[in-house]
Amino acid sequence: MVILVKLIGILIFAISLIYGIKPSVIKGMIGFWKKGKRIYAGGVINLIIAILFLLAASDLRMPWIAIVIGLLSLAKALAIFLLGPDKLMKSMDFWLNKSDFALRMISLIGI
Repeated sequence: MVILVKLIGILIFAISLIYGIKPSVIKGMIGFWKKGKRIYAGGVINLIIAILFLLAASDLRMPWIAIVIGLLSLAKALAIFLLGPDKLMKSMDFWLNKSDFALRMISLIGI
């Protein structure tokens, strides 16, 4: 499970790096999640990531990082399911209207 958590961490880093280099990719990704009920698939993915990170935290060198990421993923999954697609679409539209510079700054969080 630790290897899976490390691979997810590398994936998050790589995606954030791509977003920082080319912010238009973020807008394309947001467009993908806005279609139909795909947002719920994102909620399920976040829930799985949360469970993996929280279960693997005790086996890692710095468990607090895995716990924080796990809790953030859990909060995101809960928000997706509790807020529903209508409210989330407004949030996605907010980010679609941001400048490339603002999106690059946000990508630093993942890095």
